[in-house]
Amino acid sequence: MKALKERRKNQGVVSAGDVFQELAKELGVKTPATEANAENGEVTSEEAEERPRKKRRYIGKSARINAELMKEALRELKKAYARSYQPEVVDSIEGAVLLLKVIIAENEDVFPGVIKGKE
Repeated sequence: MKALKERRKNQGVVSAGDVFQELAKELGVKTPATEANAENGEVTSEEAEERPRKKRRYIGKSARINAELMKEALRELKKAYARSYQPEVVDSIEGAVLLLKVIIAENEDVFPGVIKGKE
């Protein structure tokens, strides 16, 4: 990082972030970085960039394929439910949809936002 800053100085390259910070100081505009500098003294840009990240669970290719297949199955069941007038078929479709929704609810991290709550 230091080598990059030295190379920029030698080449006459100016960081847009540095220019913005200087303009903000001159105009008296408070930015998150200037507020942090005022509270804690001087905070380096490296410390400001490091934020705790939420660890994401890796979802494998087969799990993604299964998720898409289950979504497609729900769509097809919805179409069949709309077209069918036989009570036995409608009951079977409702049961299948219920089972798929339970599977999806148990694996919400693989199926983000598939089942939307009643808001």
